[in-house]
Amino acid sequence: MGSNRQIIHLQPEKETFFVYYTIEGVDHLKGSLKLTQPSDTLHVTVEYFDGQAEGDDGHPYYVASCPEINIVTSGNTLDELFKSLREVIAFALEDEDTVTTYNVVPNPHLSIAMELPDYAQIA
Repeated sequence: MGSNRQIIHLQPEKETFFVYYTIEGVDHLKGSLKLTQPSDTLHVTVEYFDGQAEGDDGHPYYVASCPEINIVTSGNTLDELFKSLREVIAFALEDEDTVTTYNVVPNPHLSIAMELPDYAQIA
């Protein structure tokens, strides 16, 4: 009777590891894992809201989000927003192995993208 024993092994090629299993001496491709270098940049998107939507208090505000570390924060002015953003990012990265948790290098750069309507007040 043949053996159904499976041996799983990894074969590295550049940044991809191919996962194989062996049954009775024959290799079968099970899948692949793409390994990427940790990012050196956090990408933050800032949105402006005029405060007129249902549930809003009538005052404009800004919302910033960063998908790499799963944070969202807001502020009534850009100054408030950036202060809050610094605090939230510092809290999220504090005492973390950022490479393991977020695949981000320690002390990453920030890239901030803002798209503001013509009527947004930047003062």
